Amino acid sequence: MERTPLQEAVWFFYERLGHRFPAPDWGEQREDVCSICGTEGRGYDDNRPNHRVFRCIACTAFYAPAPDHFLTTGKDRSFAGIVKNPWVLDANGRFRSPIGKASRKDDAFVVNARAHGMDFYSAENPFQTLYRGIYDGEFAFPLLFVRLGQNKIESMRMMRLSTSDMLFFWDKSEMRAFDLALVREAGRLPLGEKPWSDWARWGIPEDLAERVRFLKDVRGKAPFRVLTMHGDNRLFLRQVVDREAGEKTKAEKKKRSRKQ
Repeated sequence: MERTPLQEAVWFFYERLGHRFPAPDWGEQREDVCSICGTEGRGYDDNRPNHRVFRCIACTAFYAPAPDHFLTTGKDRSFAGIVKNPWVLDANGRFRSPIGKASRKDDAFVVNARAHGMDFYSAENPFQTLYRGIYDGEFAFPLLFVRLGQNKIESMRMMRLSTSDMLFFWDKSEMRAFDLALVREAGRLPLGEKPWSDWARWGIPEDLAERVRFLKDVRGKAPFRVLTMHGDNRLFLRQVVDREAGEKTKAEKKKRSRKQ
């Protein structure tokens, strides 16, 4: 039987990472229909008071307590309870998720998670870090790009596998879709120069006179489908623009300091 997009996503997670998590201690294993993804087969009854549902073994991996993986304090030591920032899991089983400055996760957590194939690293801008990694080809497709919200079931049900052509990012309660081929095509433009930098950030001007002036300036230099691409794609592209602008600024500062 062919899997649904959701089933493909949760089993992708289980086969590359979730199978390493220990079996839950809160329910019996039996066969039924999963309350989250609809998979028929083996799974676990969650007998805890606030749950009382059946989940397949793939969906259970998001909920099963994993104290050996997650050395943290607090009641919920499940994957969905601990990993609050966005994360990427690729076709080769590579898992990456940034840790913010305010995180309570210590060095022991990072080292222990790494031993189980999970790379948590410090980053000031977690979204930009992962966008760049995907754009630069650090991850193998297909992949999962997700940030789980407070409503775990809703977050899980919206997960979709991304391909080298289309990237899906489920961010708590909002789905973003990025046309990677279009973003890469736009990325070959001189993004650090005007009017490209303004276009990448804001799109074609809405004011008619400014719009005509802009299109005259760039005529023949970029396909119209690139210039008119959806704002979500420009959101992705801005990470590349910001990176290049930042690197350019650093290089200029180094030059000035050497001259002084």
